[in-house]
Amino acid sequence: MAVVDAIWRVHIKGKAMCSIEGGTYQLFAFLCPHNAAKLSSNPTYCMLNDGIQHLVWEYLRVCWEDVTGEMDLQDFGEKEPSWDKIENLAQTIYDQHIAGEHFECLQELPHAEHDMKHENQILFN
Repeated sequence: MAVVDAIWRVHIKGKAMCSIEGGTYQLFAFLCPHNAAKLSSNPTYCMLNDGIQHLVWEYLRVCWEDVTGEMDLQDFGEKEPSWDKIENLAQTIYDQHIAGEHFECLQELPHAEHDMKHENQILFN
């Protein structure tokens, strides 16, 4: 429950979050239009949990496509990749799309070079 609450407070709640183009709030509202009105007031845990899980799956699919160039995970699986290849792809996805040790390097860039949307997405992932 703490993770769902943290994601809601950091990435969704508040007027500023609603206005970020392509931000988590707008994507959540797009994927779950029938819940958009509740999202800005008092969303239920189940609504947030289901919506966030859906967003996470979609974000990971985008990361997968970015790293591999393949759209379908099933096609990849049918090629029977080696475990080493799977581990290498997972590490590449982690390095490029998930906040880790390298995230501090992004924050040390000069202000003009910051890509806030990318940094926020990395934090969400």
